[in-house]
Amino acid sequence: MVVQLKRQERIITLGIKEAKVFGELIHLLKVNGTPVPIMDALIGSIGISKGFIVITTDHTHFETIKTVQDKLRVQFW
Repeated sequence: MVVQLKRQERIITLGIKEAKVFGELIHLLKVNGTPVPIMDALIGSIGISKGFIVITTDHTHFETIKTVQDKLRVQFW
């Protein structure tokens, strides 16, 4: 199910909570030897922090993120 964001929620920011998740995610990816581009890690971190479903066509990077952080909710289109 896809839910439209309200008009005021179209810009999703990176706050302290998201930054902490980002740092943990980058660490896990590095330790496992599976780095992904920083922008994908940021998108994944925001999705994890806010409980959003990330919708993407990028199977490789987001499946990699999901292997180290199972809280990521992702749908591939």
